[in-house]
Amino acid sequence: MGNSYQYKLEDLCSRNKWHWPRYFSVGTKPNFCSYDMKVAGLSFRGDECSSEEEAKENVAKKALDFFGES
Repeated sequence: MGNSYQYKLEDLCSRNKWHWPRYFSVGTKPNFCSYDMKVAGLSFRGDECSSEEEAKENVAKKALDFFGES
């Protein structure tokens, strides 16, 4: 999991001296969960995914895409 989007985002935060991303669960339904995340003063909303880890990866990828780092 060393190349996960979450690790890449944490690396981006370290390089830019930003606070690390904060993940917020926005609901869990049977077989689905999703997260919002705040990083660098911005908010990102993830898609519904089948696991907590997949949901965190999803929202981290959205943030990396926004910053041109994915």
